[in-house]
Amino acid sequence: MAMADYSYRMKGIDADHVHYPPTWLITQNAVERGAKVGREPAPLYRMRDEDVRGRTPETARDLLGIKGVQRADTATASAQWC
Repeated sequence: MAMADYSYRMKGIDADHVHYPPTWLITQNAVERGAKVGREPAPLYRMRDEDVRGRTPETARDLLGIKGVQRADTATASAQWC
């Protein structure tokens, strides 16, 4: 990810807690879960999407060795942006 893109995304996340305070903890939790998943498997750039195309997300994660995924219901928080 380019630094400018990363900076823009972080500004968006930062603005969430100002404009949508009830969603901040949910957003923070999503970022932390994503970071945890990103640290656990082998580098994603070595994975081939052809190997998992057409499979369920759970099966694809198993085949690629992606671990630590935690499902979360964010429907209530997401509804506040609509």
